[in-house]
Amino acid sequence: SINSLTEIDTSTKVDNAMSRLLKKYDVLFALFSKLE
Repeated sequence: SINSLTEIDTSTKVDNAMSRLLKKYDVLFALFSKLE
């Protein structure tokens, strides 16, 4: 049960990191499209 808890915790951290990266890319993409 400890293993499954750590897996859930890790996947949550990965999800958070991914969404943060995606938000950064969204901002960069918006800036680039405004420049064009």
